[in-house]
Amino acid sequence: MNVAHVHTVFRGVPCRYCAKPIRLTSPFIKRELSIKQDEAGDQQLSSRVFAKRCRDCLKEAIYNLDQIVDFPVKDSV
Repeated sequence: MNVAHVHTVFRGVPCRYCAKPIRLTSPFIKRELSIKQDEAGDQQLSSRVFAKRCRDCLKEAIYNLDQIVDFPVKDSV
């Protein structure tokens, strides 16, 4: 039996309205990392805010890069 690498956490932000986690896509996480790396070196104009819509309550809000946290993955067994 092959054992695949399973992520136990995912990056996201808590919804401002219902507090449920909003998962971030991998391209967005790559952009977040590049912005944080640019802060140490060149100061380029990069937006530190972004809008995300919650899939549970369907409300949209604006978040800051500093609000991104790791959420545990819940087992669906």
